[in-house]
Amino acid sequence: DRVRIHSSRPLEATRLLDGKRPEEARELIRLLFTLCGEAQSRAAEAALAQAEGRPERNPRHGALLVLMENAREHLLRVFIDGPRLLDGNDQTRQLQPIMPLLDSLRQAENDDERSDCIDQLDRQLAERVFAMPTGQWLDITGIDELERWIERCETPAATNLHQLCRQGWAAQGHQSLAA
Repeated sequence: DRVRIHSSRPLEATRLLDGKRPEEARELIRLLFTLCGEAQSRAAEAALAQAEGRPERNPRHGALLVLMENAREHLLRVFIDGPRLLDGNDQTRQLQPIMPLLDSLRQAENDDERSDCIDQLDRQLAERVFAMPTGQWLDITGIDELERWIERCETPAATNLHQLCRQGWAAQGHQSLAA
């Protein structure tokens, strides 16, 4: 079988940007793209900076905002969507100590505040997502190690994966790509 990929992105939306000042375009892009809005805004900022022949404003902070957005979306999938789909019980309450940290990180005004937020976030992820230090979880390299983690861990992330494996869906979406 062959797979065809078709973009459903609202390319017509680009016409809304015609004639807009850069500041207006930045805000409009943030409003147009509610999914990955931060990433879209950062891409727009990079494009505007290049078009204006200037350096991008605070790219390191922008990259951090995109990472936070990515983390937020993954956490919502792990704690809410996955459990709802697999066993009907979302784990929203588990997110209560984590989400304010992401908001604090967004609002942090200096590297010390950001570092403190990141340390707190790392501790929460270690406790509520991985049941081990995040660095140790990231060192898992093989499927056997991952399966052992899934079997002994009782966090929503591991429970989701355990349910998927138990239902025979572990290879769902696996596809080899033609060159």
